Amino acid sequence: MVTLGLLNSAFCFGQAVVKADFTTQKSIGGISSLDRNAYFNLHQGIPNSEFTDAEWNYLTKELKIGLGGRSFSGVGGLGADLKQLPDEKTMKKAGALQIAKFNSSQIPTQPYQLIATEHPKLVFSTKVDLEKLTDYTTHYFKYYYGGEKPLPQYYEPMNEPFVHAREFDKDNDAVIERMSEYHALLAKKLHQQVPGLKVVGYSSAWPEYDLNDFGIWESRMKKFMDIAGQDMDYLSIHLYDGMNLEGDIAKRSGSNSEAILDLIETYSQLKWGKVKPMLISEFGITGKGWSDRYMETRNPLTVNSMHNLVMGFIDRPDVIKLSIPFITGKSKWRLSGGNKTPYQWCISRPSQTDASGWEFTSLTQFYDFWKNVQGDRVEVQSSDPDIAVQAFIADGQGFLVLKNLEEEATEIELSTQLGKMKIKGIVQKTWYINPDSSVVYRTEKLKKLPTSLTMPKEGAMIFEIQYSGKPSAVVAKTMEHRKFYADQYILPIAKSTPVLFNINQVADRAEVATLRLSLSRKPGASLKPTVKFNGARLQVPEDWAGYDQAGRHDYFGTLYLEVDGSLIKKQNEVEIQFDDADGGRVSSVVLETSTIRKP
Repeated sequence: MVTLGLLNSAFCFGQAVVKADFTTQKSIGGISSLDRNAYFNLHQGIPNSEFTDAEWNYLTKELKIGLGGRSFSGVGGLGADLKQLPDEKTMKKAGALQIAKFNSSQIPTQPYQLIATEHPKLVFSTKVDLEKLTDYTTHYFKYYYGGEKPLPQYYEPMNEPFVHAREFDKDNDAVIERMSEYHALLAKKLHQQVPGLKVVGYSSAWPEYDLNDFGIWESRMKKFMDIAGQDMDYLSIHLYDGMNLEGDIAKRSGSNSEAILDLIETYSQLKWGKVKPMLISEFGITGKGWSDRYMETRNPLTVNSMHNLVMGFIDRPDVIKLSIPFITGKSKWRLSGGNKTPYQWCISRPSQTDASGWEFTSLTQFYDFWKNVQGDRVEVQSSDPDIAVQAFIADGQGFLVLKNLEEEATEIELSTQLGKMKIKGIVQKTWYINPDSSVVYRTEKLKKLPTSLTMPKEGAMIFEIQYSGKPSAVVAKTMEHRKFYADQYILPIAKSTPVLFNINQVADRAEVATLRLSLSRKPGASLKPTVKFNGARLQVPEDWAGYDQAGRHDYFGTLYLEVDGSLIKKQNEVEIQFDDADGGRVSSVVLETSTIRKP
């Protein structure tokens, strides 16, 4: 997130200014500590059954992969005929036998978070009564777990169900409605009979919500939230650069994913008076024409997109509780029936030199790059929304992370406020893709932080700082970030007509704030409205995070506008006016305040 008010106003055009302040701890929605298990996971089942002890130790000890996972491991694995489902007595008996056979030796001793999910056709049918279908799934989780066989933490009843709706019936909308009703009824039963299991939905595969004047939003996520959202413990979504099952090629990284998430948060706040937490149960990249056959040249694109997306997720610790990079284990299922080509997104593949061995793929670079990052957030800002930034402080360690979302190199002026931090040494990691699709991933040692640097096209950097002492000797104050949501959303744009929003019940004073303005407009339409906050005109930026969205049907993204803290009141009015043409929508308006607290 860009907080321009904390930056010097004078800087060269075309050069980004990044300021990191290790003396100011950062809190977002009351959370400061980086939960590594929320971001750096495998799309792999727990307990692990594919890896040797040595391989698992490499993944969890060396690469420090989190103990979060996702697998197709629910009731669908029983393979029952949905038209002839077993009764409760039969399932209770069969479940007891399964528990007795369970080997608990591979269950991690540390806390872990597993999302169990299903292929829609294994659990859902429009031809079977919903009571019977939901009883079947409820009885599975009630009777097939217990003793040394622990429940998964989360259950996502169907994987990407709505893009499969036409496989069940030609009436797409009717199927989506029935699928939503299935989620709602099942969640009620699971909460009553299996209270330890959190229910998640609906794993939105194609969040192209602005398409058809937000018709996709209305017919998918909004419909699901209206029917089943109240009964969900978490909402879930998949975010991919590229194309996911439907639609044109488009990057979610940057402003587009921010607008998607702000839209969901805003409607959640409007509907329930609070923001329902979310899981990003898959994220990464896929492409038009991509198959699932392994191609090494695609791995750099996958790692790059994951770097991009996770930078945004880290800015929502109060909302995004778990995210799963779509990097799988060995995916041995792909190698059955004589097929020798590995799965595209696997972290380990059959060795190319040892017929009986396995080797890790270059997708490990995502985890290796981030493996040491830990601690509490500290303040860091960028003058350019295309330069995403994060910073953290821990005992004897500091971390500054930069990610270039732009498709060209960027010069950066770097300023760091270290306070009483006595630096012992610095390790700089640099990762980027060459024009020939090869990857440069290098590590070098520094004695001090640079004051200027060049960020390669779509490159990533981490400065790992070693210092003497503890954060308490460095941190002098805390900056608290909180979000406040407007009272309306998805309002139409008419030429020379103000679009009005109110942001009420803003509880705290603020030194500075950011107005997050999300828009959908046709190509060629202005993205620079006149914006007034409590009557004061705000400066509207020329740029936004990520690519220009030229290949999309519409622009849909978030702009960040600086708001002086002195303008903020308990009740606030935002006025937005476009003078170029009718058309488009203001999808959401969110005020993020930043307030300094002394320890």
